[in-house]
Amino acid sequence: MDLNEVVEQVLVLARKTCQNQAVEVTWEAGDDLRPVPLVPEQIHQVLLNLVLNAVDAMPSGGRLNLSTTWSEEPAGARLVVTDNGVGMPSHITARVFEPFYTTKAEGLGLGLYVTRTIVEQHGGQISVESVPGKGTAFEVWLPA
Repeated sequence: MDLNEVVEQVLVLARKTCQNQAVEVTWEAGDDLRPVPLVPEQIHQVLLNLVLNAVDAMPSGGRLNLSTTWSEEPAGARLVVTDNGVGMPSHITARVFEPFYTTKAEGLGLGLYVTRTIVEQHGGQISVESVPGKGTAFEVWLPA
């Protein structure tokens, strides 16, 4: 399936939430993407988790950028979700994928754990980079 199609579906679902939170969304669809084997509903959950976490990280509004590209070595589709929100210090980014770890008052700490599990079940990888006060970027790679 084309990863761009899944991103577009998630953005349609998240549009109202982004508008309500004054989050401006930019979407750079890679025109060189090839189909990758994926379970659409699961990757949909991955993207929705990343988008909603980004919106939560921008309580006063901000910018959310999604982009997809094709990588040759190793061959696969790459998705980057970047926000200019509050960011996270390194001691938090080191643990964000752990089950039941959360910094949210009402969070269960399972969203990013499930996200990583789904990506890994697809043979992919997920990583995070964040700078406090500047924002966060999650990168997902799914193999061809």
